[in-house]
Amino acid sequence: LENTEENQRLIGKYLEFLEYPDGTVAIMHNSRKINYSLFDKLSQLNQREIVENKRLGAVLNHIQQQHEELEQQNKRSRSQSMQRRRAQKTAIQQRNLNPVLDLEMSI
Repeated sequence: LENTEENQRLIGKYLEFLEYPDGTVAIMHNSRKINYSLFDKLSQLNQREIVENKRLGAVLNHIQQQHEELEQQNKRSRSQSMQRRRAQKTAIQQRNLNPVLDLEMSI
């Protein structure tokens, strides 16, 4: 969620998570749409962006090796038994291209 003063007041409150037939997701509280961004838990590490630290560097190398092994075994993707979310990716791409679509969905 975006770190705004309004969203800070929602800590400890119940939020509604809506999933539309096209695969898009919305977060609401008292009929107010809450802006959010996606977080990629499987993103690649970029060691250049991290402050150099001998012990940290060794740990990051180990983690990067584990990620590469998982990629080779095709285990870094969603479970094969889960449904694909192509519609959601398409809708997100369209929203990024045309923010007016996001306003139409909230009406």
